[in-house]
This record gives sequence, structure tokens and C-alpha cells, in this order.
Amino acid sequence: RDPFRHEETVERQEHQLTAEQMAALDAIAGEGFSQFRSVLLHGVTGSGKTVVYAHAIEACLAAGQRALVLLPEIALTPQFVGIFRAHFGETVAVLHSGLSDGQRFDQWRRIRAGEVDVVIGARPAIFAPITALGIVIVDEEHDSSFKQDVGVRYHARDLAFVRARNEGAVVVCGSATPSLESLHRANTGRSVRVRMETRPTGQALPQVEVVDMRDVPKRSDGRGPLVSPRLHQQLMAAKEAGQQAILFLNRRGHSTSVICRGCGEGWRCPHCDITLTYHRRLDAIRCHYCDYSEKLPEACPSCSATEWLFVGAGTEKLVDRLSDELEG
Repeated sequence: RDPFRHEETVERQEHQLTAEQMAALDAIAGEGFSQFRSVLLHGVTGSGKTVVYAHAIEACLAAGQRALVLLPEIALTPQFVGIFRAHFGETVAVLHSGLSDGQRFDQWRRIRAGEVDVVIGARPAIFAPITALGIVIVDEEHDSSFKQDVGVRYHARDLAFVRARNEGAVVVCGSATPSLESLHRANTGRSVRVRMETRPTGQALPQVEVVDMRDVPKRSDGRGPLVSPRLHQQLMAAKEAGQQAILFLNRRGHSTSVICRGCGEGWRCPHCDITLTYHRRLDAIRCHYCDYSEKLPEACPSCSATEWLFVGAGTEKLVDRLSDELEG
């Protein structure tokens, strides 16, 4: 029961390591894999961390030891498996919840029998019965998906340190945005921090501009605009150039809460006791925890007032506001 039978074969690509990648590889593999060490690989997106992982694992296998690679999501597994199978062939096993029970058992049995040199998987793979472990790699170590909060509770990244310490292995945490725990570990000397700030392709990093909304003038009604004048200017420029733009707003619905103008009462979920969000297109207020919803009443049940104050902004309000402004 081969989980790779539907996967396309990826040809191995040889990469000339950059100076930053060579420095990262030396920090990981320079002292061997016979004693516990930890390395924080702090590299920008596209800096080639995966290439460094592959070369570090090659050095580990050359030393007669094995490797374990942890990924935050199973969606990333096929990409990694393709790259690593191109490097290490049939000696790669994969463990994640997307496998059938039979496939997972076959992979586990191969690992247990010592037929596998590299194990790749999501957080449960930290318990893989791999022996002679020389390196544990935690990719995107900041991701909250490594934390198991149902059933047996554990954090796969933290267990990676425990397992590496117990087996005398090297643990590598890679991220473009390291967690505070990993940064603190590096700042206190318990981990070696290696920076990778450039991309091997020479592609420039995107420009980022932070706008302080406290400096943006308020409207005549005392409220601030949904987007800053700077962002509005860039959206207009994109439209005039025939280009497109993507806006991210982490709020669904139209308004985050509805308050009665007469008595100040708001609507809360009867089950979760959180503020109900107003969805204009449904003309309803909804709980985003349990999905409880009800129609917005015509009058306040407390004071019979019929005017509401819609507080906060969601994607519906942003779409309505920008549609009027950009099309006007």
C-alpha cells in the first residue's frame, strides 16, 4: 500500500549553495550529529531553507544516522516528499492523517524495521519509531498547527527538543517569522541563530509600508476611515493601471456588533456569550463560534427603540465602502 503511487516523480536538481546557505549548513552539520545541539534557521521566504535541509540530511545519512522532518500541515507534505524522494529515493517514509490506516501501518512498519532513512510528516510523526536519529528538522516552527490540543496534548516542536536531547541529535527550527520562544532560546545562547536574508534567485523582497492610522484625519462624524489615504491612493493607482489588488481583513460580516441607540443594549450569543456579528446581506446577527443566528429585530426588546448603532467593520462593509469610492 504505497502512498506515493499517485505522486509524480520529481527530478533531482543540483543547486549551487550561496554563501548564506553554506554558513547555515556549516552551523547545522559542521560539528557532526553525535551530540545535542539546536539551530534556529531564520530565513526569509524563498531563501532556500529546503535546500539547506536536504544537504544537512545528506551529511547526516553519510554519518550513518537518520533524519526526521516535521511539517505544520499535511498540505505541504507532497511537495516536501517529492523534493526529498528526488534526493534520497525509496528510503523516505511519510506519516500524516491523510493516509489510510493500512498505508500508515505499512509506513510505520518500514520505519520500525529500519528500512527508512528519512521520515517526513505532520506533528504525530514526532513519535515515529526511527532509530539512530541524527537530526530533527521542524519547518515553519512558529506555526500553531504543531500544538495538539485534543486528546493527548503536546507541542511537536517542544517534543522535538526533548527527543533530540534524549537521542543526542541536532534539532533545526526553520522559519521566516520565528516564535518568541525560539528567539528567546537563541538570544540566551541555547540555540545558534543563522540568518538567511537574501534569495538565491536574486528576486527582491516585497516592499512593506506600515501606516499609522492614528495620524489619519477622522471624518465629519468622528469616525476614522476603513482604509488609510495611502492605501486608497494605491488602490486607485492599481485600478487606473488595469491591475488588481487583494485586501485582507480578518473580520467576516458587515459590523462586529449591533447596539441599540435607545438603551445601549447589544446582542450576545445565548450559548457562547460573545457579541453577535451583523451580516447585512442576510439581515441577521450571527455567532462566529457556534453559528447561532437570528434575524435583526425591528425593535429593541428592552426599550422598543428602532434605531441601531453598527459598530466595527467586516468584509461586507469594506466591500460596500470601496465599491462606492472606487466606482464613484
